[in-house]
Amino acid sequence: MFLYGRYCGENNFKILAVTDNINSANKIQNEITTFKNPTIRFIDGTKYIIAIRNATESDIDKAAVELAKNGILTDDVNIYIDFDMAKFVSNSANREKLTQNLNKKIAKRLKLLEGIQEAKVDIKIPKNNMHTNNLPTAEIELKTSKDINKKEISDIVKAIISSGIPGFNKNYIKINYI
Repeated sequence: MFLYGRYCGENNFKILAVTDNINSANKIQNEITTFKNPTIRFIDGTKYIIAIRNATESDIDKAAVELAKNGILTDDVNIYIDFDMAKFVSNSANREKLTQNLNKKIAKRLKLLEGIQEAKVDIKIPKNNMHTNNLPTAEIELKTSKDINKKEISDIVKAIISSGIPGFNKNYIKINYI
């Protein structure tokens, strides 16, 4: 088996999550067994990689939202989103376009949550500078239905964002309800 971008090539599996914690890997795989497509978990060094066979981007988004709703996205789990931090940091010419794409992908994922009608995402990832303490931040605007639990939605949104972007801290995510 080999990795090719977001795919485990040999068997056409699309990566959903990566973790170095066997308990988290077990929880993720147990949770996503309810999907119609088979799942796989394998170890690459110290990382457990969980993937879904013949999955679409929509399948991965839905699975990520389900994991967040069920409290499975802990600090040791990275949920796959098509975003390469190394490419972002090294490619200053396309930073704005890469950021816009990331914002759209996360907004699309957030709109899968019941009760969220619209989501506007503004991620700010500072240039990699060793002499500053600049950390990534996010400001989220959510248009929601009246009967949602804002605390619960906020926790889920923070889990989706912090697990999808390497090095992102939940404390630097601000959520506004409109």
